[in-house]
Amino acid sequence: MYRIYENQLQLDLHKSVIFYCFLIINFLLVLVSLLLLPVSLIIKLVLILFMLYASLRHLSQRRNIVSIKWHKDNSWFIFLNTGEKIDASLLDTSFISHVFCVLNFELKTGKLFSYTIFYDSVSHNQLRQLRVRMKIEHKRLFSQ
Repeated sequence: MYRIYENQLQLDLHKSVIFYCFLIINFLLVLVSLLLLPVSLIIKLVLILFMLYASLRHLSQRRNIVSIKWHKDNSWFIFLNTGEKIDASLLDTSFISHVFCVLNFELKTGKLFSYTIFYDSVSHNQLRQLRVRMKIEHKRLFSQ
């Protein structure tokens, strides 16, 4: 018999320095790769500007997730900084480790949604609770 948690688990998210470093390193690697391509300078500049635009647009998203709550029976609520509350259920393709976790959700609208949580974007205690609870409840949640 599996233990069913009666209490909710709330993850209060904040900006991750690791994520920003990862984004900058990726941008620099793409930049160097583009500069080494044997194409005209105009094409290189267009691709670099597009990459810069996409990175800045991603960083300035208005709908940032500020909190995620896990209730019993695999019921999740995703809270945005705009005040929206989105109902979702966790998929069994989610992954968790000591450094980061990838939570794959199916929203009630039928859309799929993934969110990566790095260890510096939640408190140590919240990440530990998430790891333990997912490990304990994994078989019960995803055996259907």
